[in-house]
Amino acid sequence: MDLMDFIKVKTSELKEIYGKVEYASNENAVLSKDSVRTEFSAKETPLIKAGQEINLSEINVVSAIAFEPNGTLLSFYVTPPRKRKPILKEFYFLWD
Repeated sequence: MDLMDFIKVKTSELKEIYGKVEYASNENAVLSKDSVRTEFSAKETPLIKAGQEINLSEINVVSAIAFEPNGTLLSFYVTPPRKRKPILKEFYFLWD
C-alpha cells in the first residue's frame, strides 16, 4: 500500500468515529521500538512511498546515531461529536 492510499483509508476510518477529520501533515521520521525521532526541519514524505501501518511496540530496536528515516509520522486533527476543540491523532507508516 502506498502512502496516498493509507491516508485515504485512515481518513475514512476516522470519519466513522469522529465528526470532523482534517489531514494535518506527514513528515519523515526514525521509527524505533517505543520512540519516534524527527528533525526540526523534517521533510514531507513522497505520497508514492510504499509501506504499511505499524505500532511502535512491534518495531525492532534501531540503534543508529545518524538520522536515517525509515518511516512517516502522519498527523490528523479530529473533532469528537459534541465537542469544539480538535484533538491531534498520530499514526505511523513504516516503509518497505
